[in-house]
Amino acid sequence: FRSAFRLEGNAQVHAIRGHMHLLGAYIVLEVVYPDGRYELINKLNWDQRWHTAFLYEDDARPLLPRGTTVIITSVFDNTENNAANTDPDQWITGGSRTVDEMFRLRLGMTFYDDADFARLVAERASRQHIFKT
Repeated sequence: FRSAFRLEGNAQVHAIRGHMHLLGAYIVLEVVYPDGRYELINKLNWDQRWHTAFLYEDDARPLLPRGTTVIITSVFDNTENNAANTDPDQWITGGSRTVDEMFRLRLGMTFYDDADFARLVAERASRQHIFKT
C-alpha cells in the first residue's frame, strides 16, 4: 500500500508509530521536498508483537517545510517465509481483525510559522557545522 500527502505547513516530526497486522513486513517513510530533493526518513521493520513509538533525538527530528510531499509505503509478506503467516494460500482482505491486513503510520508533528521554522533550520545548521569541524 502507498499513501501520500502534501504538508500545508512547516513541520518538525518528533515521533513515528507504525501499525500493521500479521503479514506486515515493513513501513517506509519518504519525503520529496518542495525543491525536488528526495529523502528516505525511516524504514520500520515490522514485528506484530511490538507496536512501538519511535522518538527522534532533538538533532535528528526531520524538519519538513510547507509543500513537502510525505510518502508512506507498507509492504506485506504473505509467503511461508513469514513465521506470523498462518496460511500463505488464504485470501487476505483489508480490515481491523488481526487476520485482516491494514497499515497506519502515525506521525507526531509540531507545526511552525515561517519565522519560527526558519529559526529551527538555522539552529540545526549551526549545530551540524559544529559537529563537522
